[in-house]
Amino acid sequence: MYVQFASGLPAATVDGEKLYVESGDRMIAEAERFYERFLTDDAAAFSIPAERAAGLDALLGADCGPCLAVKGQVTGPVSFGLMVTDREKKPIFYDPVGRDVLVKHLLRWRSGRSQRFPGCLRT
Repeated sequence: MYVQFASGLPAATVDGEKLYVESGDRMIAEAERFYERFLTDDAAAFSIPAERAAGLDALLGADCGPCLAVKGQVTGPVSFGLMVTDREKKPIFYDPVGRDVLVKHLLRWRSGRSQRFPGCLRT
């Protein structure tokens, strides 16, 4: 699930089946562009590509009528931040810039996607 939500995350690299998020200079360099996207409220910049979440893509493309609720699962910043590491195996949660970027990245993704289902209950 972490690879799905890492799309668009600064300094993220998928190597085989392992996801790394680099800290330090690379994170800082890419964080500046991330904050620009974050402040523009561009939900498309935080979308998950279809190849990383085929089921979500099908659901978002479905022409379903009003629904009371849609059940989905997202990862939280603590779980993601402690499980995903840099190449030295340091969790990105312990990098102050990486943690801030991660929290904002997941927040923007969730708020943008929930708008696709007006009338649904949100928690």
